Amino acid sequence: MLLYLETNAEILADESSEQIELLFSELLLASMNGIHFVVIARPLCNWADQNLHLNKRETAHLKRLKHDFAQRGSIPKSAPCFIQIRIGDNALEEYDDDKYRIGHIALLRSDLLSDARLLLEHIENDGDLIDVILSEICRSQPIKNIKLQRMHGGGADIVTCFRHALLERRVTVCIADSDKYAPCDTHSATVRNLTREADRQTFVGAVCESLGREAENYIPIEILSSHRRRICPEYTSFNILDGLLRRQQIAGRLDCLWLFFDIKRGAEVDKLLAIVNPPRKALVRRKVSGR
Repeated sequence: MLLYLETNAEILADESSEQIELLFSELLLASMNGIHFVVIARPLCNWADQNLHLNKRETAHLKRLKHDFAQRGSIPKSAPCFIQIRIGDNALEEYDDDKYRIGHIALLRSDLLSDARLLLEHIENDGDLIDVILSEICRSQPIKNIKLQRMHGGGADIVTCFRHALLERRVTVCIADSDKYAPCDTHSATVRNLTREADRQTFVGAVCESLGREAENYIPIEILSSHRRRICPEYTSFNILDGLLRRQQIAGRLDCLWLFFDIKRGAEVDKLLAIVNPPRKALVRRKVSGR
């Protein structure tokens, strides 16, 4: 999470030195541990270096943040999501979509500077795949590591787990399967309940619905087919489905049958048609005919 300190040296000087020292120590620790991406302006770094009693490790990292401000300073202006820290006891508020502000006293009372929580429906099934996705993000971006504490949502109990996770006042992201059979399908009851729970509280994070049906739908069919015996041993092959996918014409990133195919229910087209409702069959028939 991007955190940046919005204040000036005069305001800092008027506050309790012990509390401001604690604020800087906690921000520096969160930055050093790779928990958050912290931005502190150079004048504030200079003031802290001259007026606060920081240890050697903290002082060294403060100087690094001061040096990095040349590249980091403009990031908050374009970042789609961040926490703005102000001096005071202002409660957490979301003043714009995914943009938050909080007073330093309220921040220190919360656990927002601790590891972010990533809540998954089935950590055994989806955890490794999420790790692969996050590692690829790190490879494609100038990010050394994404530090998250993965949590098991308990499947059907994920809404309750999400509610309890929010009580800890940490950055919390919940990923839920869409369970859709087509792009135009309605949101699942789980996603609707999670969204309703999120709307009741002010928290830093989000409820994310998978673009496809489930996590397995992000795995290329070639890889899935090679591990067919472990994943769905009751079916002899993916040949029919593979042929269907090769014939389809894709008009957009969500216009792909594979993203919404229920892999746990089989790999035969007639079985797929049997389990979808009439409005959804139009998508399947269009893919089958190649039009």
